[in-house]
Amino acid sequence: ASNVLLDFELNGRLGDFGLAKLYEHGANPGTSRVVGTSKLVGTFGYLAPELLRTGIATTSSDVFAFAALLLEVVCGRRPIDLKALQEELVLVDWVWERFKDG
Repeated sequence: ASNVLLDFELNGRLGDFGLAKLYEHGANPGTSRVVGTSKLVGTFGYLAPELLRTGIATTSSDVFAFAALLLEVVCGRRPIDLKALQEELVLVDWVWERFKDG
């Protein structure tokens, strides 16, 4: 959550572009090729399962990462807690189990 900043109207803004994709200058990201991207990088816990399986980032993987961020803020826990019990290790899984339990 430390990379998300709020502007004066409380709109969320990304504060770290360390993993941003690189496009040719003046190119339309929707139709242009990505320059120099060949590795999957990110923080475990924010990476969607299908992104880990395929290595292909999609809108759905962005939604997963945003949902993980929201859960972190709402629950007050990091997405991965190595000190937690095995069944509570991954925040998304822990919340899903609580949801199923009612």
